[in-house]
Amino acid sequence: MPSSARADEQPVGNAATSSPENYRHIISALGAFAPRRVMERVAARNDLRTHPRAAERVPMLNCMGLIHEMVRHAGDPLLELRGFHLLHRTGRLLPQFPRPAGGTPEEILRHLQRYLCVDSELGDLSVSRRTDSFRVRLDPRPEFVDNRPQIETHLYSLIALLSRNPSVRWRAVDLKINPTEAYRSEYKRLYGLTVRFGQQADAVTFTMPTPVRPVPARRSTVAGVGRLECRLRRLQPTLPWTDSAGHLLPMVLPFSDPPLQACASLLAVSPRTLQRRIEAEGMTFRTLLHETRKKLASRMLGHGCPTTELAHQLGYSHTGQFYRAPSGAGSGTPRSASAALGNSGGARGRDRTVRWTSTSNGTTSPKASA
Repeated sequence: MPSSARADEQPVGNAATSSPENYRHIISALGAFAPRRVMERVAARNDLRTHPRAAERVPMLNCMGLIHEMVRHAGDPLLELRGFHLLHRTGRLLPQFPRPAGGTPEEILRHLQRYLCVDSELGDLSVSRRTDSFRVRLDPRPEFVDNRPQIETHLYSLIALLSRNPSVRWRAVDLKINPTEAYRSEYKRLYGLTVRFGQQADAVTFTMPTPVRPVPARRSTVAGVGRLECRLRRLQPTLPWTDSAGHLLPMVLPFSDPPLQACASLLAVSPRTLQRRIEAEGMTFRTLLHETRKKLASRMLGHGCPTTELAHQLGYSHTGQFYRAPSGAGSGTPRSASAALGNSGGARGRDRTVRWTSTSNGTTSPKASA
């Protein structure tokens, strides 16, 4: 039975923290252009180790002190950004972060908004949609508004993650600072994009088409999202279980496992435990499933999704089952069915069964059997 065996990555009081993986990125980035012995001395002055324990979250104020001292020592305000650029070129940037799940720009951005805090609690991402583009703005926490190195590397990481989707087309990076001409050209070289200086906010702008057909998530991607959700729950213990299950449901519905069992396994709890915790929040899993299917159907029909694809994404093995499943669907058409979806999980008659199992450290991984 899945269980969450460890309680790692606990937040450090109310202070902003960084994951050990992100802190190792910072150490590697700084160490690429600075003497190791100097960095170890500076880290010790800031109550940090250069090799953190695997489950140890690192206070970001201490990280900021380390970065600022190393920048002063090197005399290079772009020291950390250069290091992140090198990590990206050598394929070592954010390997623990799976490709954002979902096919639409809105789904991908919601994914990043939800999980980037697992790596770094530097600030929040806010998204605005314009006529033909999306703009993602980074709003740092008050104590980090002057922490330029981490703001700039945070934007760099966001660009690297979004670029894993080949349909993203970049417009520009907006930075609040006004550097000298020599540094302006270096910023443009490192970001590899148009950089606009002296802006009101630090942000990135890009375009991305909305696919007509849903982009199926790989099983490994969904398992990675489950691990991120478990880490997010450890970081935010008061996060509602309804919220966690509701976020995972659209990803597990296309697979052949019953949705309750799939969500429970990804969250490293038993199905009955998940049911009880959702009911304690004034909801039932059946109602949550019903509402999730209604929202998915409405959104995908609005994008012109073919009915066969829609039925699959909602967890039905064929379109006839999709029409018949809702009570009161009436005419048996896709649009009338979408208004009343969710009364039953439907038969799961697919060739492959995917079981989401918990590993010994409380994370999840999929196993497929014919």
